[in-house]
Amino acid sequence: MKLNPTQKKVFCAINAYPHYNDRQLAEALSMKRSTVTLTRHFLQRHKLYSLEIFPNYRYLDLALVGMKYGDYGKIKPIDYQQRMKMMTPEVRISECVWSLSCGFRGFSLFFARDFHPIMAQFHAWDALFRSVDHSILLKDKLFSPLAVKAFKLLSSQEYLAKVLGINALPQKNHSVEERPLRQNEKKVLLQMVKGANISNAEISLRSGLSRSLVGRIKNRLVSRGIVQFINLPAWPLLGVHLAVFFHLRTSAENKELTASLQQSPDVIFLLASSYHLLFLALFKDYEEYQASPLVKTIKEQKDLIIEPVELMFPLKETIFRIDPSPALKKFFQGP
Repeated sequence: MKLNPTQKKVFCAINAYPHYNDRQLAEALSMKRSTVTLTRHFLQRHKLYSLEIFPNYRYLDLALVGMKYGDYGKIKPIDYQQRMKMMTPEVRISECVWSLSCGFRGFSLFFARDFHPIMAQFHAWDALFRSVDHSILLKDKLFSPLAVKAFKLLSSQEYLAKVLGINALPQKNHSVEERPLRQNEKKVLLQMVKGANISNAEISLRSGLSRSLVGRIKNRLVSRGIVQFINLPAWPLLGVHLAVFFHLRTSAENKELTASLQQSPDVIFLLASSYHLLFLALFKDYEEYQASPLVKTIKEQKDLIIEPVELMFPLKETIFRIDPSPALKKFFQGP
């Protein structure tokens, strides 16, 4: 879809500052508020983006942050969506906070409080898939939060600006105050992640807190980076048709490669430890992927990379699912 210069600027601003209202966006762009409002309605009407809310794992009482991924049809194709429908409560992993799936491939991000229960769920998951085909690829990697050296979650501002052909907007740095969440903050956060458009009045009704207190807590959660608003562009409508997931295991801690991935506009997700790099990158098509600086960087590091994994996701057939509410409910209220 072709956008005019004003639509491109507002689109990038919504992506860079997804928690801003129209007045704040207008000030940031030096535009009239009415122009921003009309443009936002245009983008929403054409379903060019959706808005999600995600908690910062560093503020949660977690034992593990991890990723599970699989190629479920290496030899004998398995219908991934049908497999998901067969999931029982015992097999379904409620600690899953974000997943990407298409056809016969998928990967998921997990936040977990305990090692043994999540491993038991992983084993049940593996048994379900391997009962159909033992040749499929299934991998999981778990890290303590302290072992995570770098983390990006669907940070697409620079890539969106690149696709639209305009300059990226400066990112806002959050003040960092890592501490346990207070009880009222947990109540508000649990309601916020159920929907980006939930009102203060509705959160107040569900949490039992006053509307003014809810507003103050929401502002604190956002300003300190405890909660993140995520703008998900409809990439195929913008001419972006390929996502590639990588798992690179390195023979030694590779700070140079990690820094390069953090700075790459193509990489919108990154979970890095000292010896493992798991990340997702976007490309217009396979030709752009093969000619990208990212592939060149990986090839230059091939002597340090062990058993690289590459999974390709055609975005027209891919489902993005973000839902941290079951995990947070389990963490805050118990099973």
